[in-house]
Amino acid sequence: MKNWITNCTVRFLGIAVAFFFCLEGSVLAAKQEVRAVWLSCYEIAERLRAEDEATFKDRAKELLDELAERGINRVVFHVRSHADAFYPSKIFPWSKYISGEQGKALDYDPLKIMIRETHARGMTFEAWINPYRIKLGSSSFDGLSADNPAMPWIKQNSRKVRKYDDQGAGVVFNPAYPEVRTLVVAGVKEIVKKYNVDAVSFDDRFYPTADPDFDAYEYAKYVKSVGENSSRLSLAQWRRRNVDILIKRVYKAIKNIKPDVLFGVSPSGNRQGNRDEIFIDTRKWCSSKGYVDFICPQIYFGFTNDRCPFEKTLEEWIGEIKIDGVDLFVGLAAYKVGNEKNTGTAERAEWVSGGIDTLKKQIKLIRSNPKCRGFYVFSLESLLSFSELSWN
Repeated sequence: MKNWITNCTVRFLGIAVAFFFCLEGSVLAAKQEVRAVWLSCYEIAERLRAEDEATFKDRAKELLDELAERGINRVVFHVRSHADAFYPSKIFPWSKYISGEQGKALDYDPLKIMIRETHARGMTFEAWINPYRIKLGSSSFDGLSADNPAMPWIKQNSRKVRKYDDQGAGVVFNPAYPEVRTLVVAGVKEIVKKYNVDAVSFDDRFYPTADPDFDAYEYAKYVKSVGENSSRLSLAQWRRRNVDILIKRVYKAIKNIKPDVLFGVSPSGNRQGNRDEIFIDTRKWCSSKGYVDFICPQIYFGFTNDRCPFEKTLEEWIGEIKIDGVDLFVGLAAYKVGNEKNTGTAERAEWVSGGIDTLKKQIKLIRSNPKCRGFYVFSLESLLSFSELSWN
């Protein structure tokens, strides 16, 4: 009996010690440099999409093994790219990028598999969402499934759904409407409640155009409601406020469900462009509590870029962080390495002839500043195409 008690005690202590080191490991991991990769809807369709669960699981394991071997420790997975879902949702239809056709259901849960397999490799999982985008590349409603939440508004000819043709065509939810914000927040809450994600993020798809006609009706109603007074917002200020309200609501919703789940945004690296072209106030988000836990600007520029040279742009973003509790990551343009089609004239030689060295130099610069917590790489295919890229 005594030996049995002793053995049980030893086993219990062993489990307790192992559990402690697991916790300690997770704490240490949280302080490690983040090395992330974005898995876009297009890459998911090409690499992972499968009719049956077994095939999807095999493909997911193979890809995640390769990423782990390359030192990636965070996977940023496109869970909603076009008012759709890469998982069984009660709000959004199945994405065509995961099932082949919008609204066509799979009989398994790809997101559950991806999260489980990501965590099994010691990596964190970030759910990547496009909050307003419904279609990209076309302003028609063709291809939207009957259960898409945009369809009732489309049938009502509601301005809650808007077409645009500036800087490429598309269809988006109108950020001016509270009902749109409620829809986006509900989608985020569904993910956080149902899945063991470590973070949720939005990218740089906010207002699709600076054209005042896009929301002239809504802005006119706002102007009429406040009248002629000094507190009236300009169109740009009003648009930024609309996005601010959404960001703050999403942050609060996540924290009310799971306080440890992080929320962040990956805006364009061009700070002025963010304010004047997509109408977001990253300065406010990085200097005020209750908006984001992290910011990851897509600084997709070389050192010789004539408008936003990398080193100066990085310094500007470092200066944006005014409070504790907001981490800075940097999005890197691995897709530009050796690719003449994706570079401006001024920096073409930098990326084409010495692209991998440019990327390494950028990583070294990021690591030299303690305010930078790590970097995100775009794209997956570019990363995997490198025969060797040392993170050391």
